[in-house]
Amino acid sequence: MKDVNYVDVTMFYYFFYTWDYKEKKTMKTYLKIVKAVSVLSIIALASILLISCGGGEENILPPSALTKFTIPEVWAIAIDASGGKWFGTYEDGVYYLDDNGTPTNKTDDTWATFTNSDGLTSNRIRAIVTDASGGKWFGTNDGGVCYLDDKGTPTNKTDDIWVIFKPADGLASWYIDAVAIDTSGAKWILTSGGLSYFDDNGTPTNKTDDTWVTFTTADGIPPSGLESIAIDATGGKWFGSWGGGVSYFDDNGTPTNKTDDLWVTFTTSDGLANNDVREIAVDTSGAKWIGTQGDGSGVNYFDDNGTPTNKTDDTWVTFTTADGLTSNGVEAVVIDGSGGKWFGSWGGNGVSYFDDKGTPADKSDDNWIIYGNGLTMAIAIDASGGKWFGGAEGASYLR
Repeated sequence: MKDVNYVDVTMFYYFFYTWDYKEKKTMKTYLKIVKAVSVLSIIALASILLISCGGGEENILPPSALTKFTIPEVWAIAIDASGGKWFGTYEDGVYYLDDNGTPTNKTDDTWATFTNSDGLTSNRIRAIVTDASGGKWFGTNDGGVCYLDDKGTPTNKTDDIWVIFKPADGLASWYIDAVAIDTSGAKWILTSGGLSYFDDNGTPTNKTDDTWVTFTTADGIPPSGLESIAIDATGGKWFGSWGGGVSYFDDNGTPTNKTDDLWVTFTTSDGLANNDVREIAVDTSGAKWIGTQGDGSGVNYFDDNGTPTNKTDDTWVTFTTADGLTSNGVEAVVIDGSGGKWFGSWGGNGVSYFDDKGTPADKSDDNWIIYGNGLTMAIAIDASGGKWFGGAEGASYLR
């Protein structure tokens, strides 16, 4: 391991996070508090927790490297076209931040909060996406999907328009895990009752011309249910599931016609680190980066060589704490404009940055950087390249 930097502190806190699956709630549990009498004692204790990088480099940076924003636990982040940040929280609604282009200077910040008193059906937010018209789509834990048109004035609620989409409209369930928008503007909504395809024909406030299609286990979805979604450059959909691995879906450009659909499932028997898949991202080459959770988990690099329905030419590589990850439980995966990978951890030390130098199958030249941020559920990158992290400790910014 090379170039590891430590900071002189007076106390060292060692903690971990546990997970309540029923409530989908994180709980931080402190194990011990160790008094440090010198920098050397910190180094000695921390050395137990450090990761061997398999020939690459690792740098561990302290939480002070980040600009912290004290808001409730964050599960989702979206950045709109004007640079505004939207944070979905565990049970406190949505927080909007206009940092006036100076995210490290809090004195000129403007905040707005949206809850069920404004138009949300639930304050438990699991997903946020913005569409090409600037509309915001909020996936809730128990209140369906909420659409907000803020008329370009998010801090002025008097002109807001809210529309709620629920099972009576065609949504598969009230309980939402993820939302994605494809190049046509159609929404793909992952629910506890299946996958919903939704085309609002560009008129989200008019339900009369809406088209809904639901996909269930009878169509190809794993029985365990879907957790995450990524859409590749060809329009193929990649779904992570709660225990059924990764599912690839090709609707052949006809999402309302199921007769020509193709489904392929990838599991640990194919090369996946764990069948509990939390997040998927697709890089510019078309390769998939898959964050998993559970025993023997970590991050997978998966190159299907452009033939997702043919497994014979696939390449799989797994990255774990032995390589440089801060935790084998990965909740968020984002790829920046330079091809760098950002992984939000379930536990461990926060966020892992990974530069594979363009050779993901060769670990000898890898570079890892860890940013102390606690449990990190969401990552977003703004137009200037700044990184925004969300998790148990609220929101953080890194430039």
